[in-house]
Amino acid sequence: MSKETKKKNFTLPFHKQVIACTSRQAKVMLGDPQSLFGKWGGVLFQALIIGSLFYDLPKTAAGVFPRGGVLFYTLLLNALLALAELTSTFESRPVHLKHKSFSFYRPSAYAIAQVLIDIPQVLVQVFIFDIVVYFMAGLQRTASQFFISLLFLWIITMTMYSFF
Repeated sequence: MSKETKKKNFTLPFHKQVIACTSRQAKVMLGDPQSLFGKWGGVLFQALIIGSLFYDLPKTAAGVFPRGGVLFYTLLLNALLALAELTSTFESRPVHLKHKSFSFYRPSAYAIAQVLIDIPQVLVQVFIFDIVVYFMAGLQRTASQFFISLLFLWIITMTMYSFF
């Protein structure tokens, strides 16, 4: 057997690489609970500030313009929280490059694993923020409108996480 054939026989399939990278990313995330809960605490603090700025908006025409402000600030703050991920991305870059040079896994498997770990983490972050701001501002109190707001906020935040 040639060296290429031996090397080819010992490579993991792509889905197992994704599973291994996802497991590693979960361990990295859970290995630092202070920063995770610190981020969620910061999100709660910001939500209380934004919610208090727009507390109990009037249901008349006088509340139309501030409602747009609530939605804008909600989208803006959650989208900008993706900037906090730049530090951890650059810190993990040397390890990622070393793994790539040793051919431990494909970079695309690492990227997919990162997104899979970010999905529940960002969902909790967006839920904490949206539930506080949405109900403090006195927006429509129907389940459908709240969950549509939550869905759009989560999609935009995930999009910004993907950019960074």
